[in-house]
Amino acid sequence: MAQFCEQELMDVGVLNDWFCKQEIMDVGVLMAWFCKQEIMDVGVLMAWFCKRELMDVGVLMAWFCKQELMDVEVLVAWFCKQELMDVGVHMA
Repeated sequence: MAQFCEQELMDVGVLNDWFCKQEIMDVGVLMAWFCKQEIMDVGVLMAWFCKRELMDVGVLMAWFCKQELMDVEVLVAWFCKQELMDVGVHMA
């Protein structure tokens, strides 16, 4: 599977379509996919999303929810496990 950066996905719509095509539909698969891409720390993953204009946590969560990947609580828990964000700060 090609890496995100190789896909040159520049907006939410394209990212949305790409995820749907990959049938990445649950937390376990999504987490495994990110790990395979070696997107393993806050700076890299968040920088990538920011480049795609997914700069707001609320927008990012809403996007994932639209994909029916997970509900908000599960998404937050997933990100926290990855140490990508702190719930107290980003949910404030």
